[in-house]
Amino acid sequence: MTTDQTKSVLLKVLVLLMLCQVNIQSSGVTKLDLSFWGVTKLTEGMFIDHPNLKILILNFNEITEIENGAFSGLQSLEELYWGFNYIKVLPNDIFSNLSSIRVLDLKGNGLVVLTIGIFNDLKSLTNLQLGSNHLSSLPDGIFSKLTSLVDLELQFNDLNHLQVDIFRNLTSLTKLELGHNIT
Repeated sequence: MTTDQTKSVLLKVLVLLMLCQVNIQSSGVTKLDLSFWGVTKLTEGMFIDHPNLKILILNFNEITEIENGAFSGLQSLEELYWGFNYIKVLPNDIFSNLSSIRVLDLKGNGLVVLTIGIFNDLKSLTNLQLGSNHLSSLPDGIFSKLTSLVDLELQFNDLNHLQVDIFRNLTSLTKLELGHNIT
């Protein structure tokens, strides 16, 4: 093993030890930024030791798999930044019990489909970022429960048709970005 490899291993061990210490003493943490950490999977109860978390940033990882209950215990979470990963499909109940979420950033994930009701529990949502994915259509009623939504970003997708009344219930909407979709 070269000196550089040894340093790299020691640095990784140090980071893991620091993470373990943070997990033990982290109940007061309100913001957790795990961007660029190489996270590949969100496991059940992964954030259960962070009940006071208000902001969770998971951008620029390699997340491809999400277990049910990955966000359990995060009832205080207000902002979830989960962009630029490798998520194609979201589990149906991934956002259940996250009624305090105001900002949800899912841009740049490669999402190909959104299921009906996926956002129904997000009653406080004001900002939804779904740009730079591969969405070709949106199910009827997908946004019907998001009456607090102010900002909706759908640019840089593959949308080629939208239901006439898809945005009907978005009475608070002031910003809608649909540019760079298939026409």
